[in-house]
Amino acid sequence: MIRDILTVARKEWMEIVFQRASMRAGLLAALGVPLLLLGVWLPAQNGREWLTSPLPPVLWTWFPIFICASMICDAFAGERERHTLETLLASRLSDTAILFGKLAGAVGYGWGLALAGLALNVVTVNVVSPGGSFAMFPAGTFAAMVVLSLLGATLTSAAGVLISLRSGTVRQAQQTLSLA
Repeated sequence: MIRDILTVARKEWMEIVFQRASMRAGLLAALGVPLLLLGVWLPAQNGREWLTSPLPPVLWTWFPIFICASMICDAFAGERERHTLETLLASRLSDTAILFGKLAGAVGYGWGLALAGLALNVVTVNVVSPGGSFAMFPAGTFAAMVVLSLLGATLTSAAGVLISLRSGTVRQAQQTLSLA
């Protein structure tokens, strides 16, 4: 069962990363732009104050929510639009493995980007404004960002799956989830 869940999650990640015409453009759009903007540019502008500012906890808690919301709507409604849902359901994979695989794919993608962004924040601040000692987020703030970003990604993905299952199109699922 775990192997089936990981197979579906890998399929979801591949669809996200390689959805563009070329692999390089897909990687740049899916990973590079958000990480460069939020992980490097903003901390470089603010220096060491970035690590104690109230903005990063809000940013890295909400970031996976928005990423997962845009990704999860394509989970079932997109498969239905592309006429691949029937094929996926007819495969040897159980319905449970498909559901949890799609959830794991979305949560893993959103939370992974948030964790990578947090790491880039710390590296950028320490490179741009070296102060002799290693600068890091306060421990409680860092733990809260990690846990809340995981919970936000999971909640958004679970709600998005429920909405995607009932929606006829991806656009309808995205509009319904954005209203929620």
